[in-house]
Amino acid sequence: MFEPARACSQAAVLICCACANIAQAAEAPPEGGAVGTVIVESSVLIEATAHVELDRADIARVSAGTLGDLLTHLPSTKVQMNSRGEQVFALRGSDQRQVALTLDGAPLVSAWDGQLDLGVLPVSAIERVAITRGAASVLQGPNALAGAVNVLSRRALGPGGSDRALTLNAGPHWQAAEAFGGLNTDRHAFSLALGWRDNNGFEPGGEDRLLTGSDSDARSALLGWTYRYGDGATTALTLLTVDGSKGVTPERTNPGPRYWRYPDFHKTMLIWYGKQPLSRGGLDYSLYLDRAGSRIDQYGDDTYGAIINVEDGRDRAGGGRVQWTGEIVAAQDLTLSLHWTHSEHLFRERAASTAFTTFSQVLAQLAAEWRGRAGRWSWLAGGAYEQARNPATGPFPDSGAREDWAATAGLNYIISSALGFDVTLARKTRFPSLRETYNGALGRFVPNPELGPETSHSLAAGLVGSRSDWDWEVRGFVADITDGIARTALSGGQFTRVNQSRARITGVEFAVENELADWLQSRVEGTVLRARGRAADGDYDERLEYRPGINLGAQLLADLPADWRLVFGARHLADEHGLLAGNPVAQRLPAYTLWDVAMERVISTRSLGDFSLVLRLDNLADEYYETQWGLPGPGRRASIGLTWGT
Repeated sequence: MFEPARACSQAAVLICCACANIAQAAEAPPEGGAVGTVIVESSVLIEATAHVELDRADIARVSAGTLGDLLTHLPSTKVQMNSRGEQVFALRGSDQRQVALTLDGAPLVSAWDGQLDLGVLPVSAIERVAITRGAASVLQGPNALAGAVNVLSRRALGPGGSDRALTLNAGPHWQAAEAFGGLNTDRHAFSLALGWRDNNGFEPGGEDRLLTGSDSDARSALLGWTYRYGDGATTALTLLTVDGSKGVTPERTNPGPRYWRYPDFHKTMLIWYGKQPLSRGGLDYSLYLDRAGSRIDQYGDDTYGAIINVEDGRDRAGGGRVQWTGEIVAAQDLTLSLHWTHSEHLFRERAASTAFTTFSQVLAQLAAEWRGRAGRWSWLAGGAYEQARNPATGPFPDSGAREDWAATAGLNYIISSALGFDVTLARKTRFPSLRETYNGALGRFVPNPELGPETSHSLAAGLVGSRSDWDWEVRGFVADITDGIARTALSGGQFTRVNQSRARITGVEFAVENELADWLQSRVEGTVLRARGRAADGDYDERLEYRPGINLGAQLLADLPADWRLVFGARHLADEHGLLAGNPVAQRLPAYTLWDVAMERVISTRSLGDFSLVLRLDNLADEYYETQWGLPGPGRRASIGLTWGT
């Protein structure tokens, strides 16, 4: 289940020193106040009071097959399938390109796209996911306007011995399997995770035919090795490889929809990360190499008989992060950080050329951050210099190096053992991705080589607390975005991306968790959001695309006889707008509410290990809904999951 609100609220005092491995810090409570635990993933700082975590139990509970399936159940988050058949998400009204997304401290996104198809990353490779809402730290790296999603690879657990697990999940039109094995010695840990998923597609709500282009298949493997060679010193390697194919759903509301399929996509990452304690400080690092590619076949009609065009893309990237932290005086630390990545994308549209065109991008950041605490107070202040260059721009002119800066400041105060306050102020910049700038998307977009970076000034403040059997948090936030990158509709059903003069996102998010009885728990969370661009008359009344104004969720967990647990949930999204082809004004999407129920049971045996059974029924009412115009989501879906582990 979700990290309890108590862990968020009581941890407000801590701004932890980042590290490249799993680290867990529990500080002594100031003046008798209870303080919880903050978990820091890789070398990205987790904001103590605005984060949530998911682990292997959550993955099993929601029968998640991909990272996107898992993030669907998070507060302040919306996951949708876009017109390219990719699972993408928005966090606090900011899209995936504005959020740092990492695996073991290495960026998962490509410079070509600036985002990752979440359907590519299988949950068989994931041990835990930690999500920071808001621009808490410059140490999140460049382009992190609205927070960070940090994925920790699956590893062997425990100080010794071995771990084994096998999970089978299935529904009427899909099947998935994953296997895991791990071995721990005194100094070494080895792990192997394998995943397979075959999905024939899904039926939209109220329909009895599989949705065209909703099918996919994927295979994955993750190898992990960790070496402990000193007091707190570790080094580790992660090798992840994924390949598969999938369809793309034609947009129902578009008079000229694209008929696409991905006959192949693949991604391979090698990550070397670790930490080295030093006197009065430490060094941590995360270095990586990434190779990826995909092919899109375009067809002339819905018979998918004749290929009329093919788009090939190949990505090569490398870089990393090196970070030093040292104590400057008692209870005060200084962190110096260097980020650097070089990415190259080879692209060809076969109807136009048989030769590949090269595009590339170099991102660099130098950052420093000061953190400290005194009594009930804790704080951080940081700044960074950032630079982006596009050495290769294909047939387009090179705009030259672009330089900018980032800064964050945060303050936390424990009012009492049951109440805490926090405030964060930040300025962040995001440089446009290569695809946003130069790609025509097989005729759908008009490139804009003059597209520039966007800048966000944000402020967030919150109260977190607990009382008796209640844990709660409430937080307000505002982000003022200058030169925000947005798509605009052109004639003939085409689009282009431009820099808006100004945009503003304001919102309030809340969460309440209550133990109603020894056997019954509840959680209610939600976000109320207003995302608007500034019109020519100076008023903020132009709606930003696919930013739900209301995102509410509720969950009820009941322990039943015979060790069964009932999980009943609901999610409601409303006040959301998007561009229809040929219409320059965003149109309102219908609101929808989804109801889910699951039954789970864990059976423990001495000789065979533990068995976990999960029975799920999602979208109970079989409601028809669209997360993006013309792209419906799944209707009623049943699934069964069985996990064995030792």
